[in-house]
Amino acid sequence: MDGSPDEPSDPRSASRSRRHLAGRPPARRPLQPPLAPPLARVHDRGDALPGARHRGQRGPVQRAQRGAPAAAAVSGAGPAGPHLREARRAGERLRLGAELPRLGGLKVSGTEPGLSPHGVLTAHLAVPAAQGPEATPRVYRPLLERVRSLPEVRAAAVISMLPIQEAWTNGGYTVAGRPAPPPGQDWVAELRLASPGFFGSLGIPILRGRDFEERDGEKGHKVAIVNETLVRQRFRDENPLGHRITVGDEFTVEIVGVAGAVRQAGLDHEPLAEIYLPYGDADLTGLVSDMVLVVKTAGSTGALAPDLRRTAHAVDPGLPLYRVLTMEQVISDSLALRRLNLWLLALFAGIALALSAAGLYGVISYLVAQRTREIGMRMALGAQARDVIALVMRQGSRLTAIGIVAGLIGALALTRWLESLLDGVSARDPFTFLGIAALLVAVALLASWLPARRAARVEPVIAIRSE
Repeated sequence: MDGSPDEPSDPRSASRSRRHLAGRPPARRPLQPPLAPPLARVHDRGDALPGARHRGQRGPVQRAQRGAPAAAAVSGAGPAGPHLREARRAGERLRLGAELPRLGGLKVSGTEPGLSPHGVLTAHLAVPAAQGPEATPRVYRPLLERVRSLPEVRAAAVISMLPIQEAWTNGGYTVAGRPAPPPGQDWVAELRLASPGFFGSLGIPILRGRDFEERDGEKGHKVAIVNETLVRQRFRDENPLGHRITVGDEFTVEIVGVAGAVRQAGLDHEPLAEIYLPYGDADLTGLVSDMVLVVKTAGSTGALAPDLRRTAHAVDPGLPLYRVLTMEQVISDSLALRRLNLWLLALFAGIALALSAAGLYGVISYLVAQRTREIGMRMALGAQARDVIALVMRQGSRLTAIGIVAGLIGALALTRWLESLLDGVSARDPFTFLGIAALLVAVALLASWLPARRAARVEPVIAIRSE
């Protein structure tokens, strides 16, 4: 559910100037949310002042002699052998290349994100630049009050950036009373601005301490909530509550809560250290021009979207509300590129499998046609149909074995390239290799059995007269 047609697709163009908490040199991707005056300013055009940190990813088979098996073709010495083996080798590599990312994609899709997305609706908001950054608290506070009063709404909050989006901002920090990190080894944490109720809206547990309150951020009451990843890194078994941390060079806050770890950078990234700051902090007023509304509902998220638009219009007719998505859609969108890669690899794998089966069927059929007289003579001398089938199937089995061995060697080389696409699955997973080999054997047996059955039906007299 995107914004209505009469709204701009990206109303942030009206308020492009954003400020961000500082730290790392610009890297992969510009940020959506703004961060902060005392530290650094970043513009959407990508021109960041020093200190701002951003990260955003092979002819015909030789004729067999009368009464002798087509050993040249089977062994690969004949003209068809190298082509067939190369085709099967390529097919094996492609199929294995598709199977491993498929397993990795399933692993990522089943990864625990650290939050509860069910029944959560999100919507991006942008206070028009003409009102100035000082107007943002006056807009968001009454908006949240009205949204929370809507029927079926259980909780509502705003956050500077949604989790699971592969776009983030971070900053360096220090802990009061502890030695600063060595030069070039800064402690870095992801930075978020959040309102009271955000953790409850997304089902993120507060493990210690408390949630934000409306008075947080007032003069003399500078606080922050950190996640359990940061606690493990800096405090280990010590209670972090009451400790003071300095973000950047001059913004000092007291830790009042510890939240559960969330995969902010995407499901295929481990949770990073995070510092949540209150969105109402007077020193961070410029941070909240663009925010994301997060609403937990007991009813249908689709039915709630129109009510949110009407509520936003009632609070401020110039307040655009766009990119209205469920949290489940946000998570699904974060996997879109991975799903596309999986579909493409699966398509190539299917084509490779079909080519391998067609190639094997064609070669075995050709060999059977070349040995028609020999087969007739064998049957005239007392060979049974099952003997003929076994003869042909052995030829197919030899070709299959050659293809599997060559393909597995090539696949091992291919998996080195695939390691960057996998999450939670070894690039040399034995079950994947065994499964692909078993699939190839099954297809090869079927492709060999069809011409073998036809050979077993040859009439000996007709076969002997065929030449």
